[in-house]
Amino acid sequence: MSHSPPQGQSTHDTTDEPAYTPPQSLSSEHRATLQSTPLVKKSAGTDAFTSTHVYRDSRLLDMVHEAQNHIVGPMPLKEFVDLFLPMSPSRSTRGGSKTTGSMKTKFDRELLKMELATRESDIYPHFIKAVKVACPNFTPVNTSEQPFPSFMDIIIKPDISFFPKSCKNHKDITMVEMMAEFKIGDGDDAFASPTEEGFQHNLEKLTGQGQDTLGQITAYATAHKCSQFRTHLFSLLIFKKHARILFWDCSGVVVTERFLLREDYFLEFFTRFNHATKEQRGHDPTVQTLSKKERLSAMEVFPGDVNLVKLSVGSQEYVVQRSLWMGTGSPFGRSTRTFTAHPISGSMVDPTAVFLKDTWRVVSREREDLIYKKLQEKNVPFTAKLMVADDVLDHQTKVQEIAKERDWVVNVPKDLRKLQHFRLVLKEIGSELLTFTSTRELVSVIYDALQAHKAAYEDARVLHRDISVGNILIGPNRRGLLVDWDFSKDVDDNTASASERTGTWQFTAARLLRSVAGETRPVPNLADDLESFLHVLTWIVFRYTSTSYSPAGLRDYMQSAFDNYYEEEGVFAGGQHKISYLKSLEHLRSLPKSYHRRLIAYLSKAVAVRYEEKEEDLFAEDGSENEKFIEDHRNKLAFLSSSKGFLKAFERALSESDWPTNDAAKENPITKAKHTISRKRTSEVLGGGQRTEDTPGPSVSKRLRLSGIGKIVKKRL
Repeated sequence: MSHSPPQGQSTHDTTDEPAYTPPQSLSSEHRATLQSTPLVKKSAGTDAFTSTHVYRDSRLLDMVHEAQNHIVGPMPLKEFVDLFLPMSPSRSTRGGSKTTGSMKTKFDRELLKMELATRESDIYPHFIKAVKVACPNFTPVNTSEQPFPSFMDIIIKPDISFFPKSCKNHKDITMVEMMAEFKIGDGDDAFASPTEEGFQHNLEKLTGQGQDTLGQITAYATAHKCSQFRTHLFSLLIFKKHARILFWDCSGVVVTERFLLREDYFLEFFTRFNHATKEQRGHDPTVQTLSKKERLSAMEVFPGDVNLVKLSVGSQEYVVQRSLWMGTGSPFGRSTRTFTAHPISGSMVDPTAVFLKDTWRVVSREREDLIYKKLQEKNVPFTAKLMVADDVLDHQTKVQEIAKERDWVVNVPKDLRKLQHFRLVLKEIGSELLTFTSTRELVSVIYDALQAHKAAYEDARVLHRDISVGNILIGPNRRGLLVDWDFSKDVDDNTASASERTGTWQFTAARLLRSVAGETRPVPNLADDLESFLHVLTWIVFRYTSTSYSPAGLRDYMQSAFDNYYEEEGVFAGGQHKISYLKSLEHLRSLPKSYHRRLIAYLSKAVAVRYEEKEEDLFAEDGSENEKFIEDHRNKLAFLSSSKGFLKAFERALSESDWPTNDAAKENPITKAKHTISRKRTSEVLGGGQRTEDTPGPSVSKRLRLSGIGKIVKKRL
């Protein structure tokens, strides 16, 4: 269901629930396959296809936007510790939760020394000594000057990282148990306190310092999550006299009240963390190391020095290769990871590879395996064959439940979804669409996906709703595969899904991007998906085939056509630039005469009709002549009422006999942005008017491995 996935890489994201977030760019190190998720402007989704290189401050700002509407707090410290790290029965029989007096004395002594520090670095050694008293099974290490590998162009160097005592490699982020970030002053707190103005309406601190801290700790938590197999994790935010503890899962983050360092339950947190099981600390128990026999067998399938683990789908175990970064670059959402997997039978590893998808599905949506069964029952072509799928134990997110049940929650977030850990295995393993060997093959593969889309819509009554570069693959026989059906919907269900759109920002129909706060959100329809097929073809042609655009010109076009958005009352919107290009076709002048250019021009004209004025405005005058125009306008709109017109256009193009054979995918150079990106700035929107326009900042999430700028991003709309 996905290309031969770079092991453990994400395919689609992120979260995937509410408000859409526009595009961002993934670093070459994190070229995770992009994933489709609800159109929420999320890092995971936007980055991969974004055409704008983003710098660290801008990317962290995007992390701030991803965290918004996912923060739950301020939770009382004792309640937090008792809920997330309940005391084990064995400790209870040895005297309950009480820590020893000598332990408390030593702990407080070092914390008192922290209060006298004048520099942040002076705090670290005292904190380390204090923690060792209560947490002897772990080694807290100063990693403030020892960065881990960069994650999505973000430098990951938490001030203190906790490692298991047995771990000797303190540069390995895959072994980190918990991260702690320190700030010298309370003014750097990412969260507001009850005494601060606006606290009752927003727990998030809106000062520049507060936003910087929120972006930083969110990025660190995301990197931590993406480097390991986890259900949740903890992190610490420490000040000279105060602290907060955070609990992160795929739904959101719970943050404690700001408490004094010498609070009894801060020490209790460390003692319980010290005695907690790996599962309580957030590790996935279904991911295991291989036995000696399994490893010997796996060496014949996975040559070289590779990091292998086994995980289960139902009762079947599979061997997969883990990579440094796995999953999407979004802190919340489905956190989809894809693997080339090999079944285990006995102690033998089957050399036959299959595709394995590990994700956190939205509980309120139909399971993806059930959708695949519908497609298979109706013999929908050019789709992958389902082998097995199952929920993973009782792994469900907790943050959304806490937000609903506690009276101390400030401004209950709207974007929290209940997610269930889920795995699915498909027979076919495809290649990324960006590996096409000729432009004819590119058009042919998209044509195959169109056929799958048509059959699914007409025969199985399923609308895909997430047509993107990452969800159209080249199958083993060089034919197309349309994958990632987890955000599809029954054609006859006209209700809008929750509070968000679905799709990948760059390829979403302009009609769906234009909705803003106060307007009824349009329900995605067939014409929207067909328009997305056009955007996929156009995006790839400009990024990976011959064009006369200079690197700077290409950057400007890709940014304008695919990445731009503005924010209005907390809702991300855009699409006006797409409409302008659909109508003008000016961008096509930079392409050489070719069958794919002709196809794009024809389909653009057909789609542009959607964005003409309403008939009553366009043809305001009475008269038979105007009636002819109205009839012609309606006939043009009818082109998008079925897939037939699109398919015929592709068939005509493919019927030509003299397509070039030496124009395989080759990424065009594109200039990086020369400045950091502010969250808002006034910008002329093509097609008229001044608007507060935002150039996509850094975010993260989808199924394509696109490098540098001009990458696709999965966002919630």
